[in-house]
Amino acid sequence: VFIYKTIYDEDGNLYIFGCIYNQVGSIYSLVIKLNACGELQWCRQFNFDEYMFNYFTDGIFSPNGDLLAIAYMPIGGGNFYDRIFLFCISPDGEFLWKKSLASGANYPCFEERSGSRIQYFDDIYIISGYVYSPHPNYPGILSIRPMFIGIDTLFNEKWVLQFGLEDNMKGKAHTSIPINDSLFMGVGRYRYIGSSGETKDAWAMYYNDK
Repeated sequence: VFIYKTIYDEDGNLYIFGCIYNQVGSIYSLVIKLNACGELQWCRQFNFDEYMFNYFTDGIFSPNGDLLAIAYMPIGGGNFYDRIFLFCISPDGEFLWKKSLASGANYPCFEERSGSRIQYFDDIYIISGYVYSPHPNYPGILSIRPMFIGIDTLFNEKWVLQFGLEDNMKGKAHTSIPINDSLFMGVGRYRYIGSSGETKDAWAMYYNDK
C-alpha cells in the first residue's frame, strides 16, 4: 500500500488516499477511513477493467462532505487516452462518479499528463499538475509544462491552462495560492539532468480564474 494524501474531518476521522499493488502486478486506487482512535472503518479499492494501473494522487472534502480525489489512470501509449480523473466518493466509501479531465478528445495534442493536487477556493476547484505537449513552432518536440485545470462547483471543466507555452517554459505545477478573488499564484519547479550537470528552477506562475 502506498499513501499519497491524508485528510481528517472535524470528528478526527482520517481518510487515506493512495494505491494498492496486488499479486498479479495491477495497481488500484485506494481510500481508507480510520476513526479518531486509528481503528479501521472501511477500505475501498477501485477497479476498472480498462485501467489496470491507477492511483489517487490527492484528495479533499467537497462542501457537502463527499470525498473528491484525483486519480492518475494511464491505459497505454498514444495521445487519445484519458489519464486524469476526478472521483467523487461518499463519506461511507461508496463510489458515486468519476469524470475525465484534460481528455484526449478535447486536447489531442497532449501526450502524458497528470494532476498532483486539487484545491477548492470559494467557487472554483483548481487542479495543479503537468502535461507533455508540443511547442507551436516545433510540433515534433514534446516538452513538459506546468498545467492548471479550472473546474466549477458543478464539477464541469471550465478551462485547461498550459503555463509558459509561448516562452517554452518547462516544469511541473505543484500547488496554487489565491492572491485575491480572481488571481492565483501557481508554484512549481523544473529539474533536468543533462551533460552539463543538473538544472533546478522554481516557478511562480500567475493566472486568473478565466
